[in-house]
Amino acid sequence: MVVDMYRVLGYVIVFIFILEWPKIVQINTKSRTKMYDDSQTSFPDINMMSWMDFEGYTINVLRFLGYTDIELTDFQYDGGKDLVAYKDNNMVYVECKKWAIHNKVGRDVLQKLVGACIGDGANEAICITTSYFTDQAKEYAKNVKWLTLIDRNQLEKIIEDMQCKMPIKKRAY
Repeated sequence: MVVDMYRVLGYVIVFIFILEWPKIVQINTKSRTKMYDDSQTSFPDINMMSWMDFEGYTINVLRFLGYTDIELTDFQYDGGKDLVAYKDNNMVYVECKKWAIHNKVGRDVLQKLVGACIGDGANEAICITTSYFTDQAKEYAKNVKWLTLIDRNQLEKIIEDMQCKMPIKKRAY
């Protein structure tokens, strides 16, 4: 009798989870549309962002760099890219890695991004991180001319440029 009660309780929990999962996903997706003040976001603020918020903030960075029509991919099934953008009529895939400084982005991440580009016909790829790249990743990127790496130091410089050149305003992404 007790076993049957636990079995029924298990079914109820699974049923509720199945019904509520779309709402959970919708809430997580909405959190990626927070507004950030482009001109006032400093690097320590980015360190405090979640990985989803960092992906969203990267849209501001890409806009500043001249990319347009930027879209977030589905965070569960991104296929090796977090953002799709366009520049000069070229489709660009962007992978964002909001990692700790000591956790460097490796070649495997870049290979997945490059594979997604080749498979889907994207013309350019960018991997942007709050960390750094391993030597193997840098060497790999040298052989893929259309792959751009943006590490922590480069990202800090871009954000400084954004702060200097952009008027203070809120941007939604």
